[in-house]
Amino acid sequence: MSNLSVGTLATSGTKTIVTGTSSGLNTSALIENAVAQNNLAADKIDIKIQENDLLIAGYDEWYGLSENLQEALLNIKSQTSILDSGNIFSQRTADLQSTGSIATSLINVSIDEDAPEGSYDIIVEQKAQAFSTGSTNIVDKDADLNEVGSFTIGIDGYVAQQIDVVATDSLQDIADKINLTTADSGVTASLVKVSETEYQLILKGNDTNKAMTVSTLSGSVMQNLGIVDVADAFEAAQIIQNEQGSRVVYNGATITRDDNSYDDLIDGLTFDIIQADPGSTLTLDVTFDTSAAKDAILDFVDSYNALREFAIANQQVNADGSIPEEAILFSDTLLDSFNFQIQTLLSGATGDGLANSLRGLGIEFDPQNRLVVKDGTKLDTALLDEFQNVANFFATDVSIDNDEFRIVSNKSTTENLSFTIDITTDVDGNISTATVGGANVFTIEGNRLVGNAGTAYEGLSFAYAGTTDTSINVSLSAGLADLLYNTIESYTAADGIIQDQIDKLNDENEDFAVDAQEIRDKGEEIREEQIQIYAAMEAELARLDSLLNTVRALLGNNKDD
Repeated sequence: MSNLSVGTLATSGTKTIVTGTSSGLNTSALIENAVAQNNLAADKIDIKIQENDLLIAGYDEWYGLSENLQEALLNIKSQTSILDSGNIFSQRTADLQSTGSIATSLINVSIDEDAPEGSYDIIVEQKAQAFSTGSTNIVDKDADLNEVGSFTIGIDGYVAQQIDVVATDSLQDIADKINLTTADSGVTASLVKVSETEYQLILKGNDTNKAMTVSTLSGSVMQNLGIVDVADAFEAAQIIQNEQGSRVVYNGATITRDDNSYDDLIDGLTFDIIQADPGSTLTLDVTFDTSAAKDAILDFVDSYNALREFAIANQQVNADGSIPEEAILFSDTLLDSFNFQIQTLLSGATGDGLANSLRGLGIEFDPQNRLVVKDGTKLDTALLDEFQNVANFFATDVSIDNDEFRIVSNKSTTENLSFTIDITTDVDGNISTATVGGANVFTIEGNRLVGNAGTAYEGLSFAYAGTTDTSINVSLSAGLADLLYNTIESYTAADGIIQDQIDKLNDENEDFAVDAQEIRDKGEEIREEQIQIYAAMEAELARLDSLLNTVRALLGNNKDD
């Protein structure tokens, strides 16, 4: 009797297969081929997802390089918001020299933005001091003084405070009681160990150039400590420092202050006296920070060139006409439009005028439109001789003839704009209308005027602090850095062009992934159907083979016929 194998179901990994077939067919291969044919469409979708992932990576790189360029431009564009820290052209630097003592040992200098350029001579004749005096020496600071009495103590500008002393009070106790009233009296007490066995009570005013007074109410505590005499006048021998104000000679004029801070002699500049030296003349030169400005401009050039290299890499074609693998965004319309806008702005800024063009600053294009500093001396000369013109070339210059009207946001890509805005207010002083040439080109938002989309004023916002009707003349000359920054912003904003494209690709990939999974799920259904079909076939073949063997046994004939 023949032994025939019957098809059975088995598992291999996550797949169900037919084994031990009676047909002799490779049913597993037939099933996998049917599934593969079904899944071919899903494989093609996977390729589309991979292509989209490459595009997303390209857009991410473009986004990052554009943000880096914006960061460089931020230092040289105009600053309008009260939250802005100011651009590089508003920074000042100071050089402090002395004819005698080391300059920094005499004064500390701090400079605000927009401090005027100039040279200032300063002689520190006297430093402001607080009054201080001491007691006679006491052997044990913690021993009972056996003093009983009351007195008041304070300095000018404060309220004298009453101090009550009892017999068990020590020198330390008296100091502690005075210090409990310091906030009101302006007097601080301390103990100083003047020798191995003796202490002094030191009284010091908290403010300079303020006289201290002591008034005895009862007893003679302060007299017995040697601080004041019977008339409550301070003992001259015990005075450590009399109160005094500071005195400086500033550009030939004698100036005095109660303290050591001078913050109102020069706009945007403050100096604090550390010590006096009437024999030393300090010269303070305040200038534009040309070094920092040059570094910022060169940083802009480097950041632009990094972005330009990316654009070049995505425009290359191999010698055989094929597109390099690294040219991920080759012929991408968004990148092409971006490059065109940037190149147009830069090309329009390549005139010849010193400090009024890139070429005037020694910056030119190479054959592939990279920026190259071809003449460093031009940039240095422009920054030294025409610093404000350089600032106005990069940063937008705004002129407004009303101090109550100011620009608060500039996201405009309009190069030059001059207009008169007519404002009317209601009885409460709120803006009711704001027109230019009779047209409503601004939206009123409280005291703010926001340029309407689609007009030349789009991207501009102004604030009006006045409460009366007025006409205001505004002139705006956009700087190159502002135009570049605002143009790039439309691509790099959170809802900008690049992010929008990335979001679309991610959404498309999500849909693709769902489609591919549905196809593969169908493939698994096909697998199960094919397994059942082949299993049934193998079972039938096995039954027929068994029947044939039975017939042969009955006939006694093992031959096929």
